[in-house]
Amino acid sequence: MSRGGEENKNWWHVLLARPVAYHPALARVAGSVAGGGFLSQALYWQGKIPPHRPPGCPGPGWFWKSCRDWEEETALGRKQQETARAKLVQLGILKEKRCGVPARMFFQVNMEKLEELLKKQSVRKTTTKKEKKEPPPRKMEGSAAEEIEEYLRLGLLFGAAGGPPRDPEAWVSSVGDRLRRQGKLNERDKGQLIYMAKKEREGGVDGKNQPNSNQGSDPRQSGGGGMFSAGLDLIKAAAGGGAGGGEQEDEESRLRGAKLAN
Repeated sequence: MSRGGEENKNWWHVLLARPVAYHPALARVAGSVAGGGFLSQALYWQGKIPPHRPPGCPGPGWFWKSCRDWEEETALGRKQQETARAKLVQLGILKEKRCGVPARMFFQVNMEKLEELLKKQSVRKTTTKKEKKEPPPRKMEGSAAEEIEEYLRLGLLFGAAGGPPRDPEAWVSSVGDRLRRQGKLNERDKGQLIYMAKKEREGGVDGKNQPNSNQGSDPRQSGGGGMFSAGLDLIKAAAGGGAGGGEQEDEESRLRGAKLAN
């Protein structure tokens, strides 16, 4: 290795000889990144206290540092140090005493208090990680529930996007769930409902112009009947009503469709 390479290696060794250990949990407890860095360095020196006490030391388990020492080790200026220290003292994590002649500032980390706060933080973190419950479906008014039922019925016949759905069960499940959560039809849905009602009134399901040769004129009278009834039951349950069906309901739906088309 060249001499320049050796010098470069030695330079890095000197720079990284005494890194400041930092843990995000300490910053969260201290309330700031600066406070976390200060606390990290204080913990380091708490574990390096020599057996003999320096002059003016208030007792075992204390160490002293000047403002300049802290700045050289953490790059925190005087104001940042004072803010971090004040917060740590307020939390009960850090103890301070000015003693001796000349006066020196001694520090001690309250390990029991720090452990207590770290445990509380761990509990809060675990609680916030729990899956958020989805909001319950909105309670629908009578008119909104009727519109949604009519939308599903006509959607199975014609399809809101231009044709009958290829998979009626999946369509009812997907669209029904969306409408239940909305609680009502939006403007786009209402426009599609008016279009489908008009199409039915013009003869889309009178046997002359069947919407889907595979499913017949009405899903209630074909293989899709059970799927359609299940879809209506789903919507009615969300609206607070009971399940129902039959010719009377079918006639009422057609009358609503004719009213919308007009």
